[in-house]
Amino acid sequence: MGSTLTRDNRKMNKDGTTHFNNVPTLTIGGTKDGLMRISRIAETWYHARENIESAQDWMFPTIALEGVSHMGFMSGTPPSAVKKRDLRPEVSEEQAHQMIAKSMSDFIEVIIHKDTTPPKQIDSGDSEKILQPLLEAMHLEGFYKMKPPCGDTNLINRVDDPTCLHGSPWSRDYT
Repeated sequence: MGSTLTRDNRKMNKDGTTHFNNVPTLTIGGTKDGLMRISRIAETWYHARENIESAQDWMFPTIALEGVSHMGFMSGTPPSAVKKRDLRPEVSEEQAHQMIAKSMSDFIEVIIHKDTTPPKQIDSGDSEKILQPLLEAMHLEGFYKMKPPCGDTNLINRVDDPTCLHGSPWSRDYT
């Protein structure tokens, strides 16, 4: 909650898909989180939803909650770092807690019933809609945290390598 698995917990398979070295993990982030930016949640969504190997498809749900700040994951007096760096929420603490609790409850249900075929997917609500503009920008940029760059010594990228990015889509010509 208000965090994500660190990048060293995943690797790229030979087919270009992402593999996580963890037990099933729920990631929940808020669009108004001043400490764990929504762009990191978008990166996690890419690896855990768009690029995940099929065997792990249900294991790493990623939820983006509109209007929730870092403080929305807690109550009481904010720690000094949160007070200093967090953004103003657009939802009340109670609303944030209800949204978070719903995601957590759904995730626990998936884990309890993991032997069902196929595993139930967690309702990610508007997460994809919220994250889509960021994901599109990352794809257009050729964001190297999605996949590492494919630069070769002769400055020609390996077109047929699914494990790396070939730069931004408008800067490459494969024809």
